[in-house]
Amino acid sequence: MNKVDPDLEALEAKISALKEATSTPKAAEPASAEREAIRIVSDFVAAAIVGIGLGYGFDVWQDTSPWGVVIGLMVGSAAGVRVMWQREGNSQRRNKKR
Repeated sequence: MNKVDPDLEALEAKISALKEATSTPKAAEPASAEREAIRIVSDFVAAAIVGIGLGYGFDVWQDTSPWGVVIGLMVGSAAGVRVMWQREGNSQRRNKKR
């Protein structure tokens, strides 16, 4: 009969447990990318809405309609693009570290 060393069995069990603990399932990666994309787009939309809101407030205050809204949309969109650019740069740096 073959006798298997109990220490060897314990070591193999530990190795398999560590492999399972450190491996990430492939299905989790697309969900993470999807979540990041939704976050980036929502940040852009939020920046544009804030810009429009501030421009509208300026129009009501100074009676300059529609120029405040137009300029607010441009400034908000520029801020949204800047946030998107920063998030993508951060995402790429995180991926390089892996």
